[in-house]
Amino acid sequence: MKQKITLFKKMSVRYFTAVILLTGLLSSYKAIAQDRIIKGKVTDTDGSGIPGVNILLKGTSTGTNSDAEGNYTITVSSQQAILVFSFVGYTTQEILVF
Repeated sequence: MKQKITLFKKMSVRYFTAVILLTGLLSSYKAIAQDRIIKGKVTDTDGSGIPGVNILLKGTSTGTNSDAEGNYTITVSSQQAILVFSFVGYTTQEILVF
């Protein structure tokens, strides 16, 4: 126990601060790198875009709507995500995204 205290006293404050900062930066980089942006287009059977479709990340309150051409963009933070597509007059669909 006495050796560890002596070793810690010899460690400079700069080195200790640098290690802490580096650890914090690497941790935040890993957390940021896990987010993915998914872009797509919601279409009907004719291939026409459907505006105003609700797209929700299952199990969360994260969601978006398709634009006038049926395009959407949503950010997910997991490797596998289930997107739930719903629109009045259409059957709700769940799509697994890798």
